[in-house]
Amino acid sequence: MAQVDYFERKLDDKRRLTIPTELREEFATGVVLTRGFGTYLHLYPQHVWDREVESALQGSILDEKVADLNVRFRRGKTAAGLDQKQGRVTIEQHLLDYAGITKDLVAVRAGAYFRIQSADANETG
Repeated sequence: MAQVDYFERKLDDKRRLTIPTELREEFATGVVLTRGFGTYLHLYPQHVWDREVESALQGSILDEKVADLNVRFRRGKTAAGLDQKQGRVTIEQHLLDYAGITKDLVAVRAGAYFRIQSADANETG
């Protein structure tokens, strides 16, 4: 099966994002949503967050860059399981507001995670 690197979706009225069927196994461990580096969101499989991001956020307690990264990625962070029946995850309103997402969004793979942004945002966020 080909790897899915891009998808477009409309959020439903309850702010739920339906993950494409081809990606549901990748997110079987759960979903972590955070603010991104710009005005977009990051969508991580839970196992990627645990293995990659958590270890990257460790460092000297006195390192300001490490502290800044922790604030950026932990502020507004949500973690949830996928709705097994429909493959959906709810995106909290404060994250949608941060990214300027109202209804239509695009998700683009950025290595082991996805960047999610408004469908009408510019490509780099």
